[in-house]
Amino acid sequence: LKEGELPIDYLSIKANYYPRGEQLDVDPNDPFGQFFRQLSPQVAEQRNEAIKVKVIALPDVGKPQGFTGGVGDFNISATSDRAELKTGEAMNVTVKIEGRGNVSAFEAPQVEWPDGFDLYETKGRSKPGRGGIGEKLFEYLVIPRKAGVVEVPAFELNYFDPESKKYISKKTNPIRINILQGDG
Repeated sequence: LKEGELPIDYLSIKANYYPRGEQLDVDPNDPFGQFFRQLSPQVAEQRNEAIKVKVIALPDVGKPQGFTGGVGDFNISATSDRAELKTGEAMNVTVKIEGRGNVSAFEAPQVEWPDGFDLYETKGRSKPGRGGIGEKLFEYLVIPRKAGVVEVPAFELNYFDPESKKYISKKTNPIRINILQGDG
């Protein structure tokens, strides 16, 4: 999140262990002495040295307007929990961003909702994974007020790919929704 020469602190680990195969300082004729000596744990601590990393700034050239700070390699998808509903009924649209990098840096993708849609709530949550791979889900609670076949436009994702050293833009497929006239 910052540029310059930045430190990464040392990592320390402390462990209790039971030694095996060591020469024991007990009477070899005492069967209980060796047994109980092996049951006493030993303590060890290891520590590496702190290091410094040079962090360069992201380029301003080619930075998309919707860039929120994501760096890595990502994909984006969008789904709706309903393909058909009545006016006044709620539906959830889920946008998933997944890939390798700082997935938590992404803000909720913005979209121009179809005429007659009311957006009530947007929730986002991150799920880190192994090896720097994670996902972030955004859930949009919307209620359509007009009947007809509508299309929720594509959601766009902008990020910087450090491998290609370029900004990348990806979009979801639009979502078609059939909205029937409700009772009330």
